[in-house]
Amino acid sequence: MNHPQARAEGSVAGLDAPALMEILEHLAHAVFVKDRELRFVFLNRAAEHLLGFPRDEMLGKTDHDFFPKAEADFFREKDLEMFQTGDSVEIASEPLTDAAGTVHHLSTTKTPLRNARGEVTHLVGVIHDITRLVEADEALRGVNEELERRVLARTAELEAAQRELARKQRISVLGKLAGGVAHQIRNPLGSISNAASILRVARPDSPEFRATLDVLREESAHA
Repeated sequence: MNHPQARAEGSVAGLDAPALMEILEHLAHAVFVKDRELRFVFLNRAAEHLLGFPRDEMLGKTDHDFFPKAEADFFREKDLEMFQTGDSVEIASEPLTDAAGTVHHLSTTKTPLRNARGEVTHLVGVIHDITRLVEADEALRGVNEELERRVLARTAELEAAQRELARKQRISVLGKLAGGVAHQIRNPLGSISNAASILRVARPDSPEFRATLDVLREESAHA
């Protein structure tokens, strides 16, 4: 039945219809069959367990009787695509809300079932529940985003520390330069002040000379 040209009649490797139904019933993956009116005509045990609705209630009804409209509309769209093209349709990921309101992520294959004349009479759906894979992928994405955020934050902290270090280094260089300049100025000013003191002592009898020396001392002290 997984073959894209599966027949509705006959047997497979000597197996009759009841045997095939028993195999489908015990498959781990959910399997369903719809007619051309998109009504459920078969669901195996795994499908009943996944969807959460009793099989007896679903038979003869459509997706719109059980699932949210947006989901049911999407299921119908893909069903019609399969009937119109006559080819299998692969849905890599689609959401489905079960009877309890839990959202599952499914990977579904929809394959045409043909009669002896090659006419597509039914749709056979095989569902793989990939919810755990999707959740694991989302969790991994969250971890990567958090790691990236921490790396960016740490990088910003390092850049700020580097800028602060560079600022301190500039201040240190300026301090050394200022100290050197002050030393270079202080020494000659000290010499001028000392010379003025000596001259003042040597020529105490000239008021003008003493006044001039006082100016030298005051200006040297101010500088």
